[in-house]
Amino acid sequence: GQSVERLAFRIGDVYHLSEAGADLNVRESPSIGSAVLLQLTAGAYVQIIDGPIEADGHTWWKIQYLDYQAEPQGWVVENQEWYLRSYHP
Repeated sequence: GQSVERLAFRIGDVYHLSEAGADLNVRESPSIGSAVLLQLTAGAYVQIIDGPIEADGHTWWKIQYLDYQAEPQGWVVENQEWYLRSYHP
């Protein structure tokens, strides 16, 4: 078989959003019905600070948006194609 690269999200890890993850909704709580606090663009840096929580058929992680001051924390859905392992420059 071929090796497959999979992200193993962990609290403390830093990621940046891929083009596939552009316009990612950051929500107030881990629910698709929760208020959207902001949308992240491709290239945005985030750090995992809590989770995971299973809700609404998704795995949710609480993130700290490392490039924004107003509403810097919220919940996002895990999708392997939306995130690239990184470090904050």
